[in-house]
Amino acid sequence: MQLLFCKNNILEKYKNQIIDLYFNTFGTGSFAQYIDKSELEKYIEAITHRKGWLLLAVDNDIVAGVLMAHRLSEEKNIPSEISENFSVKYCVYISELIVAENARGKGCGKQLIETFLENIDKNIYYDALIRVWNENLPALRLYEKTGFSAVASITQSKLRADMQSTFTMNKIYLHKKLI
Repeated sequence: MQLLFCKNNILEKYKNQIIDLYFNTFGTGSFAQYIDKSELEKYIEAITHRKGWLLLAVDNDIVAGVLMAHRLSEEKNIPSEISENFSVKYCVYISELIVAENARGKGCGKQLIETFLENIDKNIYYDALIRVWNENLPALRLYEKTGFSAVASITQSKLRADMQSTFTMNKIYLHKKLI
């Protein structure tokens, strides 16, 4: 498996696979949520062109995993437990970690996290945060195994994929000291 930090040329090659992986992960199943494709495309473009990092795990030219991150100061609605206890300016936020179903349990997510954190500038970023749905136990265990620990939680309202109703998700913020 090859890990690639995305720049414009790499992004164009894998953009559709990233979008499909995102939809397959968050737009299907019993907790499928509505995803606006144009907003997702804008988000991915913003991450790679201006304000963040996009790291891909690619196997035989197929995207097996994606890590998206940006400065925590770019995030809206940060819980007070975070903004009061961490310097938002010096914190990197892993906003998405998505692993294809056929690559789960094989170390892909761990490789993405570890590679990203090894390459982040520790002269600028002292802390890392990640957020996970409290019912996603495999991801929660992965984050804890890679040194993250719970520091806050939020409840979010999500629009279902059918756009007819909403549901709530409880999410946990986890923190890791980088220096």
